[in-house]
Amino acid sequence: METTVDTPIKSSRFWSNRQILIGSILGGPLAGCILLSQNYKLFNQNKEAKKAMWVGIAIAILLPIILMLLPESLVNKIPSSTLPVVLSVGIYYFAQHFHKSSLKELTEKGSKRKSYFKLFGISLLFLAISLAWIFLVAAVFMFIGKDGV
Repeated sequence: METTVDTPIKSSRFWSNRQILIGSILGGPLAGCILLSQNYKLFNQNKEAKKAMWVGIAIAILLPIILMLLPESLVNKIPSSTLPVVLSVGIYYFAQHFHKSSLKELTEKGSKRKSYFKLFGISLLFLAISLAWIFLVAAVFMFIGKDGV
């Protein structure tokens, strides 16, 4: 369901769809979903904002675990850039589908996108969180041994 600008908004600054794409490329799916969630909050769509946030958290938590459980021969067949690109493009198209016209209306009414400096800061923060989680998962699997799971 696409939102309209007639909905009361809390702030006039928003994350553009391109910024959401960049955020998800740099900071992973968690960053992209959090940025998407903030846009939902902008339109007072708190239920959708929570869904976007929880989807990002679920992907960030489950993906490294699933990849560690897959046979190494299968994981080696997947190019390393495939998953990040697919997830980032998926988040981008989701944002395009649900927010494109609303963000266009906001722009026409004089609203501006948020800062790219803030975007890079948020992306780096979520990249650090994601990398810490990935290293923790890898350490646990190395400690217990993949066959022990």
